[in-house]
Amino acid sequence: NLLLFLLEGIKQESWLYETYSGTMNIGIMRFNLTLIFFAMFLIANAQDIKKKTTKNRYPSYKETYYVLKQDESIRHGDYQKAGKEGLLVKGQYENGNRSGVWEYYGWQGELEQKYDFSTKELLYDKYINKSPNNSEQSEYNRSAIFLGGMSSIYRNFPSQLRYPADARRYGIEGKVYVTATITKDGRMINEKVTKGIGGGCDEEALRVIKLVPDNWIPALDKNNQPVESEITLPITFKLG
Repeated sequence: NLLLFLLEGIKQESWLYETYSGTMNIGIMRFNLTLIFFAMFLIANAQDIKKKTTKNRYPSYKETYYVLKQDESIRHGDYQKAGKEGLLVKGQYENGNRSGVWEYYGWQGELEQKYDFSTKELLYDKYINKSPNNSEQSEYNRSAIFLGGMSSIYRNFPSQLRYPADARRYGIEGKVYVTATITKDGRMINEKVTKGIGGGCDEEALRVIKLVPDNWIPALDKNNQPVESEITLPITFKLG
């Protein structure tokens, strides 16, 4: 306890009060009282936290995080999310908001993305093509990126996708391609099927894509300014 530590320090230095003049004694006492009041301020403003663990069955993952004891709806402290393949997400909360550097991991446990929420800066993304030749051919300096990594989108699809009855009845399998626009402020709009397979799969793919949250980092043009861009997301339908 910081307060007890400071009080003990005052006891150990009590000989100073007998050695020096009254003026010096008063100065030392004032200094120690300042330390005590400072310690009391820190203790009064300290955040008392409680560890929480939650589990999800499908998709399977476990979250470990901390909340404020006075309000357990507010996360505060370290956060981890892990699945069958290992660590998925690692970061920290500050009074309910993500802060500092967060790390997101892919299917094989490899680091897929790092993002600094304090500076709002993308530090790393596995799928950014850094080849100068390809960069010159593209109209963007950087394509739109999903905050959290593309793996986090596709992890949720198995639990969200409902195989259409007609497609199941007629044995329809394949990929449906959905395009969408990512706005300058990171929203996904204008979703539409550009290549379908029928049997209700096209409508289902569009429904699932529209469930993706608006957590996009917009594309950057040649001047590193946010711009609207188009993306394509394939959805696979395969009978088990």
